[in-house]
Amino acid sequence: MIRNTFGSRQLAAQAVVAGDRAIATLVAGRSNRWLLITLTATLTITAAVTSIVGLGSVAQIFDSIGLDMGGDAVRVDPRHWLAIGEHLSGSKHSATRVTSLSASPVSLVEQLIIPFEYLAGGRPSETRFRENNIALGTNVVYELNGTNNGIARLVRGGTAALTNITVNVQQYYDDNVIARPPLFRPWWKPLTLNIAAASPEIPLILDLKDLCRGITIIQDSDVGMVTDVINKIGLRGSRSSIIGGGSLLNFKEWARGQEYRSGGDVFASPGGGVVHINFQESGRLANCLNPTQDASLALYFDAQPTAAAGATQTNIRVLLHLLQRNPQVRAGDGQYITAPDAMMPKDLIGLSNAA
Repeated sequence: MIRNTFGSRQLAAQAVVAGDRAIATLVAGRSNRWLLITLTATLTITAAVTSIVGLGSVAQIFDSIGLDMGGDAVRVDPRHWLAIGEHLSGSKHSATRVTSLSASPVSLVEQLIIPFEYLAGGRPSETRFRENNIALGTNVVYELNGTNNGIARLVRGGTAALTNITVNVQQYYDDNVIARPPLFRPWWKPLTLNIAAASPEIPLILDLKDLCRGITIIQDSDVGMVTDVINKIGLRGSRSSIIGGGSLLNFKEWARGQEYRSGGDVFASPGGGVVHINFQESGRLANCLNPTQDASLALYFDAQPTAAAGATQTNIRVLLHLLQRNPQVRAGDGQYITAPDAMMPKDLIGLSNAA
């Protein structure tokens, strides 16, 4: 029995409640391509606000949107998903964001992509997401900010309210288990670096244990995304210098230069407030950062606290896009070493997984 190679499913998502976590449960046993998360809300301004925070995206009102794979969980700042989605896309995403201090009401819409396979990958199927054990299940987990539905993360001053907040999740997958199984499983690791004072070289140790195919960087503060924290950037280890060639690069120029690698709007809208670098260039996994080649990789920043009005805390938020080796798959021919019963729906157990 061969199943649909281009499957998709609308998932049942729990209602959004401020300050609480809610879930949408993935259909188990699939080789997942990506997740599409649609966020909507109604913004009503009754007295003109004084400022729009960050990108004016409804994604900003969520504390986190991540995955829970049978208790193995990762919580991600939704702005990281925005950045990686824009970077991997061939053009700017469609969205309805806050653009006016007085217009009301506004029906806000934002779509986030959690990418498992990269469509421009040399063999995208090698990095589709499969759970360790389908009996435990995998959930998309989202948490709305608990203070007035996170309105202060979207607009400030004046009088405004957020209502009709919804989360909808679509799962895109290949459930043809006769096909070659994924060689790696995507996962993520968030890191936060507090910037308490100006310094010409502040290290952030990556502590890689898996392949790293990308890094997303946000200049952040307690008043939202900013653009004046990082002056220069470098990435190096004990054996190699990847960004900067031993010194540090001008961050603005480097961030703007990522547009050459991506068709998305990766600089103009955020102004360098968030930037992604893709190591899986030309779709090749061999280009990813490999901890076995250099185990002491670290990002280095010439940075200082933001001068944004009202800011008392400044952070650099980093998301590592990792690839965890599937221990059940043999390198070279991509076949299972052992019977993958735990990873397969019951009605498919016993079928060959040879390509």
